[in-house]
Formats: sequence, structure tokens, C-alpha cells
Amino acid sequence: MITLEDYFKALQKHDWYFKNSDDHTAFKNGHADRQLLDSIAAREGGKFKEMLHDFNEHYFTGQPWGTIKAPKPKLEGYLKAVKK
Repeated sequence: MITLEDYFKALQKHDWYFKNSDDHTAFKNGHADRQLLDSIAAREGGKFKEMLHDFNEHYFTGQPWGTIKAPKPKLEGYLKAVKK
């Protein structure tokens, strides 16, 4: 079992652009890390899936993609929603 706080920290540390790396080790580690993050979100559902989606939106929106930049997620927003 992983907490929302720990999952949020893992999402913050993840190399979101690992697919662009020329370094095979960085790619391999990033890919394995992303698979783990995906499996946790699938298993835990709810706020975990929402967090993963929101981080993905933040890192893959903005000028390079011709879209409006999504804000960087903040842990407090997910914790407040759970406590209600």
C-alpha cells in the first residue's frame, strides 16, 4: 500500500521526458519507473489516477505542443479532496 503523499513524491521525481533520452540506461530506468507509476494508479484508482493524469498534463502541454500549459499539481489539492 502506498500513500497519496508517497505517490505524489514519486511523480515529482519521475523523469517525464525519458523517452527523449539517447542514454539507454536512462530510457530503461524511466520506462520501468513509468510502468510502476501506471500500475499503482491502476491498482489504487481514484486520486492516484487523477494525480498521474494531472502530472502528465502538466509535462506534456504548453508551447511545444501548441496548447495552454497545465498547472503543476499540488499535493494539498488531492489531500483536501480525500478528507471531505
